[in-house]
This record gives sequence, C-alpha cells and structure tokens, in this order.
Amino acid sequence: MTSAAPVELGGILLSRQSLVSTAIGVALAGAVYLVLYRTALGRVMRAGADNARGAAIAGIAVGRVQLLTFILGGALAGVAGLMLLNGAGLMFSSAVPLTITSLGAAILFGLEKPLHAFWGGLIIGVIEALSAGFASSSLATLLPLLFIFAVLATKSLRGTDVAGGRA
Repeated sequence: MTSAAPVELGGILLSRQSLVSTAIGVALAGAVYLVLYRTALGRVMRAGADNARGAAIAGIAVGRVQLLTFILGGALAGVAGLMLLNGAGLMFSSAVPLTITSLGAAILFGLEKPLHAFWGGLIIGVIEALSAGFASSSLATLLPLLFIFAVLATKSLRGTDVAGGRA
C-alpha cells in the first residue's frame, strides 16, 4: 500500500504501512464501540449475548442477530488479515504463533469488554516488537506468551473469572 520512507516518532522508526494499519484498527475499534453501545443493533447484540433465551422471549430474532454478528466479526477478521498480509506478508508456517498470540489477546482481554481485545492485541504487539528488537529470537517468541501467562495468573490470583463468567 505504502512504500515510502519510514517515519521517525520519538526516536522510533515506524513504517507508513504500520501507521495506516494502526489508524484503520483504531477507526474500526471505534466503529465497533459505537455500534455496540450507541445503536439499537448493538443493544440487541448485547442482549442476545447476555441471555439468548430472555432476548428471544422479548421478541428479538436471536438467530438472525447471531448470524449478523458472525458475519460482521468475519468481515473485521478479513480486514485484519488483509492489513497483516499487506504489511508483513504471511507464509504457511507463520499461522501458529500468530494464532496463539491473537487468541491469547482476544480471550484474556476481550471477554470482559469488547474493546479490551483491541488494547490487549496492541499491548502484545508492542511486546512482540520490543522483544524482537532487544532480545534473542527464541526469547522474542517467548516473551508475548509469558505476558499472556502473567495476565492469566494475576486474574486467577485476584479471583477474577478468566473466562468472563461463560465457562
């Protein structure tokens, strides 16, 4: 998408593609927030997620709402995949570490509030970038997973329900 020289921000070189991807991610996260918390569709989605039987009794077509939610989630995942492919490229073997860290961010941070997954992914991305720049390759692979484990351990020590009350 963009092949111009990198931008320096506070002594850190950032590619223009990273800045574009970050802007798109922030815009989509804002759009998800607005849809979920400022529209009737979002209210219906949250009602169906909290109590599907109660929402059905209230007259909400829960099956249709779930289908629409699934389609919107797939579209967001498709946009994320395109940004990743355009920015970093992908190979067949790169899917496993990417899946583990992405699911870790989504599950550990995203079950409490919808936008927590975005912030969790951003934090894990920063940890991955810093560890790739300052640590050996094996340690750089390990540090994001250790961070996920630390979050999981602190949530269980605090008595916070790690699965968001759904397991």
